[in-house]
Amino acid sequence: MHQNHIINVNRRKTIVLENDLTRYPIVLYGVKAKEFKNIRKVILSALKENMLFENVSESVIEKFLDLSSSVSFAKAQDRKKISYVNQTCQNIIFFDEELRPDILNQTFLTRKLGSMLASYDNKNIYQINEYMYKELEAVTKLPVFACKAVQIKATLKVGDHVSWRRLLVPHNSTFTLLHNTLQELFAWNDTHLHEFIIYNGDLPLARIVHSLEVFDYPTKIPLVLEHDVKISEYIPKYKKILYRYDMSDNWEHILEVEDIIFNYDKNYPTCLEGDGEPPPENVGGETGFYEFLRIIQNPNNERHFDIKDWASLQRYRLFDIDKVNMRLKDVF
Repeated sequence: MHQNHIINVNRRKTIVLENDLTRYPIVLYGVKAKEFKNIRKVILSALKENMLFENVSESVIEKFLDLSSSVSFAKAQDRKKISYVNQTCQNIIFFDEELRPDILNQTFLTRKLGSMLASYDNKNIYQINEYMYKELEAVTKLPVFACKAVQIKATLKVGDHVSWRRLLVPHNSTFTLLHNTLQELFAWNDTHLHEFIIYNGDLPLARIVHSLEVFDYPTKIPLVLEHDVKISEYIPKYKKILYRYDMSDNWEHILEVEDIIFNYDKNYPTCLEGDGEPPPENVGGETGFYEFLRIIQNPNNERHFDIKDWASLQRYRLFDIDKVNMRLKDVF
């Protein structure tokens, strides 16, 4: 059984569904009359799309949908369930900047809502999506995740200073997720513009950009808006990518596609190994970074403790793979 509410968000009819057991949500934004006429098919299609976005194994999805032939959808009646759905509706309104006006099924927002904590039976607290994975495995008797993943080595060179990370990322991930992953791996704060440049050999093939504003300054390299573009559209066909972050300091990371892994048992990226610390945010490019290193590596420098305090505010820290991988579980 799925409980549902119909609300207005930004003057658009929005259907909010929640699974009775797991509280896993589905958000259908801007629902029109044609969707209402065939709402069951629309909801089941959205459920499948969301699970694929979560990297759930297709065999698990197929078995679950076969078992779901008797699934029903009803307006929430029970007070407790009404309060749960109302809470989800409030979260949607809070995250309304994440809503995409051009699509019906809000997969990205659903994943964000699914990463939130919920209490079950007043005993255990899980992330909603983790509880959904647990129940999927119990129902289907199959491993929930068995997806294709890409092994990438990301290298940042600043003069003679090198920092690098080797990572695995699900193959159907978006470039947005890859960007967020690299931000975590290199301890950036995501406060500046970024872009990906795809190379065909040594020739730039496409610039994948985050902001529509970039389209006001066209170049000879075709521009592609990052939203919803999956890395599988370019990888592994193209094996070299430039990831540029902070157009002022110009931190250029070379991404090398090393391998394709099958039956990856996670739905989030993981870091396999790495070495070296990248520059802190807003350090002032290569010149500022070398000045930073000169001071931070000399405890006797009169500016050492001031620079150390400043660096901590910029999230500058030694590379710790265990802590990085803990944080990557919540990257999407």
